[in-house]
Amino acid sequence: MADNAGVRVNGLREVVRTLQRFGADVGELREAMRAAGQIVAGEAGRRVPRLSGRLAGSIRPGGGKAAAVIRAGGSSVPYAGVIHYGGYHNITAQPFLTDALAARRGDVVNEVTDQLGDLIRKHNLNP
Repeated sequence: MADNAGVRVNGLREVVRTLQRFGADVGELREAMRAAGQIVAGEAGRRVPRLSGRLAGSIRPGGGKAAAVIRAGGSSVPYAGVIHYGGYHNITAQPFLTDALAARRGDVVNEVTDQLGDLIRKHNLNP
């Protein structure tokens, strides 16, 4: 069962479109989202259960132009979802990603706001 934990910023897509119309590089927008994702990824790395450390090492931020994404696991760490969501072989869920987001939600919103504000100032879009 997937949960849809997240932070939704109303109007973000419109801000992104406007920034692009005024010359903001998509790479700048992705970096802004990645910076927000790094906050959650760092917190998740502190919260993840550890045996070998491979799962903690697989946590990484990503970002699109209008979304931050945190990933954990991969082909060499296929058990990430089982640890996070539980269920398989009576493993108790340890939702390190969603707990990290819940703990740092305000910081994520502040980071996105600051990063977008910097881009708006850089491109002289102040009202």
